[in-house]
Amino acid sequence: MTIFEAKKILRHFYDLSNPTEEEEFLYTEALQFLIAETKDSDYMVELGAFYYDKREFDLALKYYEMAAEYGKLHPGVILLQDAIPESTYGQWVSTQLMGGTAPDILQVGGQ
Repeated sequence: MTIFEAKKILRHFYDLSNPTEEEEFLYTEALQFLIAETKDSDYMVELGAFYYDKREFDLALKYYEMAAEYGKLHPGVILLQDAIPESTYGQWVSTQLMGGTAPDILQVGGQ
């Protein structure tokens, strides 16, 4: 993905009135990419607002508290949460592990 492609995904998402799970996944992936590439806090706030709108308050709070604490212990390190749809999570994890592109931290099991 390039920055141009990620921004194109965001623009497409903004035009949707009822996005599918796949479109939401692409949107969050594009935001994660832009955060990693640009370190622009506007994208971080936008992603936070997405989770807030999804009413995933407990998850968002846990993630933000974890990120804040980790940031104190490890300045300069950024934690990003990839939102993988539950229906494709198993296949996604397998693909990432086999391809050598898995994230440093994975959640296995529920909450």
